[in-house]
Amino acid sequence: MTAFACAKVSVKGKRHWYKAAEQTAFVALSDDSAWIIRTNGDLYLQTGLSVERPCARSLKVDSPCVFSQVCVRGGVVWALSEHKALFYREGMNSYCSEGEGWKYDTVSEAQGLELICIALGGGGTAWALDASGSLWFRTGICPSKPQGNDDHWWQVHRSILSITMCEEEYEFREEGSSRLRNVKQIHLG
Repeated sequence: MTAFACAKVSVKGKRHWYKAAEQTAFVALSDDSAWIIRTNGDLYLQTGLSVERPCARSLKVDSPCVFSQVCVRGGVVWALSEHKALFYREGMNSYCSEGEGWKYDTVSEAQGLELICIALGGGGTAWALDASGSLWFRTGICPSKPQGNDDHWWQVHRSILSITMCEEEYEFREEGSSRLRNVKQIHLG
C-alpha cells in the first residue's frame, strides 16, 4: 500500500496529497514525525514534518526484529514485534528524534501477557490489548523513562465496557450502567 500525506488546505479549500511512502504496512504519527513499517518489515522514520511539510525523506531505522506495530506520543516510541514481543526506544530527545536504540520490555513476558495491540495515551499512560481480549495499562511513560514507572501492567476490570481518552481525562462506563464517569486518573484499589 501507499501512504499519502495532506498538505495545508489552501485558501480556496483545495487539498494537495503527496505520496509519503510506498509499500507501507503501518504508520504512526507524532506532531513532527512519522514511523513507517514497510511491507517487507523494514522500519523507517520521517522527521521535521508539519502542515507545510507533510512528508520527508524516509530514513531506515535498525530494529532487532520485524515489527508489526509501532506507536509514538510525546517523545516516546513503542513497537510490537510480529512475535508479540514489546520494545521501546531509548535516547529520544529534541536533538535525536531517532533515539539511540531499542530495548526489549521484559514486563509483559514476566506477566505472561501476549500483547496484540499497543497505544500510547495522554498523561504518560500506555495501553495494551492481549490475546484473550483483556485491556491493560501502565503509567509514568515519558522520554526519560520510556518503559514507564510501573514494573507491571494493570488490568482494567472486565466490568468496564468502554474507555475514552481525551488529553489528561479518561471517561468510562461500567457494566450495567448507562452513566459515563469522568476521572483524571485511574486508581486501582
